[in-house]
Amino acid sequence: MNTTMVKALQQALARNGTMGTRRGKLVPAAREAVEKDLASLSANDSAAVFWNLEDMRLSLRGSTREETLARVVRWFEGFLDMPVQRVEVSKFVEPWDRPGSSPTDWLYPMTQLGMYIHRVWPPKSESLDMKLTATVRAIAQASGLGVKDIDGKPLPRLLCIFSEDMFYDDALREAQQVGISTLWFGMNERAIYYPAYSDQQVRIDVIKWDRMIGDVTVTNRNPFTPGVATPDAPLAVWKKDAVPPDFTWGKGTELDLGTTDVRQILVEALRDAKVEA
Repeated sequence: MNTTMVKALQQALARNGTMGTRRGKLVPAAREAVEKDLASLSANDSAAVFWNLEDMRLSLRGSTREETLARVVRWFEGFLDMPVQRVEVSKFVEPWDRPGSSPTDWLYPMTQLGMYIHRVWPPKSESLDMKLTATVRAIAQASGLGVKDIDGKPLPRLLCIFSEDMFYDDALREAQQVGISTLWFGMNERAIYYPAYSDQQVRIDVIKWDRMIGDVTVTNRNPFTPGVATPDAPLAVWKKDAVPPDFTWGKGTELDLGTTDVRQILVEALRDAKVEA
């Protein structure tokens, strides 16, 4: 539950199996790209998360919807080891549906927390990912045009897509070409990392989504706090109170997520480039 992307990449570098296989040694070009990328990543960088809510679903257990969502965002930050500056969500939503009209709706509290929602209809599975990757491509193209910030914050250094499958990864490859690392986080302990300034892709092992969601909703401590007890790694009884419980560790009111449509920023950058030309 408290594993990180960096740890997963370090484990990939330490593999000693047959080169070229899923769990084998990385080919020299991939190893070099990952090592350079790890050296360039910093806790001062920021990330953007793109979430396919139809694939990567939520369950309501120990906390409210708002608190559950805030905890998931905090988990994103812990896993990526950097602050998350925007979260975009794609979901099938009928055109006449109004967020908040249903007691089981997740979109309304997402909007309240500052997440950007893509309402997708009609229901075609590839459309969900295409909405998300459109923003990934927009960020990559904006970077290529010299855009430095979104909502007053620097362009994200890392883009992470949470989706069961990745139908097309052209946008992720475009982002890595301009120096933005990208990660596809799959449903069943599978992920692919795209190190910046390279054409390499590296398979890594990650926590199973359902397991993470189940634990995040019931744990009363941030799992990335050093020495903390978590549902999947309980401490001895005499140690369990070393870190006091914090039932509001998500702190949804402190999330500072950008809500600007990045595609509009790209349109403005393209217009400015034409004017200068």
